[in-house]
Amino acid sequence: MKIIKKTFFTVLLLSSTLIFAQQRNLSEANKKYQEHAYINAAEIYKEVAESGFESEELLGKLANSYYFNANYPRAAEYYERLFKLDSNMEAILVMRYAQSLKAIGENVKGENFYKIYQEVAADKHTRNSPEINFHALLEANSGKFSIVELKINSPGIDYGAATNVQGHLIFASTRDTGVVRRKLSTWNNLSFLDLYEIADPRSSKSPKKLKGKINTRMHESSAVITSDGRTMFFTRSRENNGNGKDIMSTLGIYRAQLIKGKWSNIEDLSINSKSFSNAHPALGPGEDFMYFSSDRPGGFGQSDIYRVEILADDSMGEPVNLGRSVNTIGRETFPFLSDQNHLYFSSDGHYGLGGLDIFYWDPRDGLTAYPINLGAPLNSPTDDFAFVVDSAKSGYFSSNRPGGKGFDDIYGFIQQQPIEQVHQALIFGKVTDKKTGEPLPNSDVTIVDSDNKQLTSLTTDNDGNYEIATARFTPFFLRAENENYLTDEKARDAENRVQEINFQLEQNIFRLYKGDDLARALGIKMIYFDFDKAKIRPDAATELQKVLAVMQKYPEVKIQIRSHTDSRASNRYNQQLSERRAKATMEYLLQKGIGAGRLSYKGLGESQPVNECGDGKFCSEEQHQENRRSEFILTDF
Repeated sequence: MKIIKKTFFTVLLLSSTLIFAQQRNLSEANKKYQEHAYINAAEIYKEVAESGFESEELLGKLANSYYFNANYPRAAEYYERLFKLDSNMEAILVMRYAQSLKAIGENVKGENFYKIYQEVAADKHTRNSPEINFHALLEANSGKFSIVELKINSPGIDYGAATNVQGHLIFASTRDTGVVRRKLSTWNNLSFLDLYEIADPRSSKSPKKLKGKINTRMHESSAVITSDGRTMFFTRSRENNGNGKDIMSTLGIYRAQLIKGKWSNIEDLSINSKSFSNAHPALGPGEDFMYFSSDRPGGFGQSDIYRVEILADDSMGEPVNLGRSVNTIGRETFPFLSDQNHLYFSSDGHYGLGGLDIFYWDPRDGLTAYPINLGAPLNSPTDDFAFVVDSAKSGYFSSNRPGGKGFDDIYGFIQQQPIEQVHQALIFGKVTDKKTGEPLPNSDVTIVDSDNKQLTSLTTDNDGNYEIATARFTPFFLRAENENYLTDEKARDAENRVQEINFQLEQNIFRLYKGDDLARALGIKMIYFDFDKAKIRPDAATELQKVLAVMQKYPEVKIQIRSHTDSRASNRYNQQLSERRAKATMEYLLQKGIGAGRLSYKGLGESQPVNECGDGKFCSEEQHQENRRSEFILTDF
């Protein structure tokens, strides 16, 4: 029993001693881990620049820092200093200078520098759109539809198509209205349009007029019916109350209800006006929004496409213009929304074959959401419009192309191939640490437009990679950001459909420990001396000012200055030269007020090369330069 107790006590004592030693080691490790200093490189650059020292690298980084933080007055100040130092500065820096000047109201000067930027940069890198081969874009989506002639067309006007719950075709026609239109010569005095219905548009049977109070002495056309078959929105011409003008001066959108097989309860919608036209309604997939064409004030062209919310009480909200992506200075009209919420419409303002062409637009494409011409044979040199398609990729459109029965005819079609997204380009790349080459996950990559406005952003994955679809012909700028790093920005080539853009970010916030090199943190590659001299040159003084700023900002910091040479002289000579230069560097800092107790120096000659360029080795000048370096090692703080 005594042996057992003694053994247990011994084991317990040893265990306690081991635990105490582990805790002591852990405490010392934690203490060592916490013995560090944070250095903000941008703040050091600022202090150096404000002391009157200049270099292209210093001013560029400082100006960029202000620019990316939207401090445009200071950015313009430092870009100006950089331009005076180097009038051939990098093109993208000239662009940022121009943008900064515009932001602070110096528009004339900003425009002048923007012109310089456009001259320096290749056209593909400017913010102007590149030359676009519209013929190639048209060809890309040509031949994807087959056209079917229908038997329902008449010698007059037949256009527009919608289907009801039974699958019957609803369309507008002048075939037998018998009322001659007045004072509208562009329609050749043809009869008024009425709405008709036919079960099979490919049959030889005669269509029938819709029942009820839909058809009047005015024009009725462009109908769309809700999925339950009970409500119809349609276009009707509006009288001008006998004011002496043409009685069909404007168009309006109306709503009707199907009651006992007849359309009645006709409602003049609140969005209508006698001052402008609304026409050609279409319903979104949820039937809570109506799309239509209008020439109301505030649009971009002759007629624009709008959408309006249908509220819970069936009243109408405020119309909203679909914007410049869809609308032009020309005519945009006859919208249609597919089950996938894709918009089809006709336009003579976008590139086309002539007259009105049919276009496709998917608003969910984001930056690539530009209308796509559906090509021939769907489109022709004449007017092509009133496109509707079902989930089976078949549908109808109208056209006044040669070869039809009348002025406008309805055609069937079958889509045989998917639409190619010709406006889309792919940009991909990687964000890494410039010094280590290590990937930087969770970096922000932002796309900005010509006004420096953010359009979209994404985050790099665990390997630092990113990928984004953009508008093919719009020259964006991509900006990469990561916490503790300096932001970088690059121009994309607007002509490339696929482009790789990589970023190597420079670290800005450094956590330094004893033994770390300030030169690495502050980008000091070498304190240059004239040949066989040890006197500090002006360019070396600018680099040393970075070290001085750190030591002034952190008075507890102590450093050892180390100087290295390449191998292109004897060992003894290089050793002596490195000692003289290290000492001269220290004396410079002493003259600037740094206490002698905070500085020491050491010449290492050619004894510690960073590459294989030793005695007897053939190396390039760049390789030798790597070995000619200065180090500022933290010995205490």
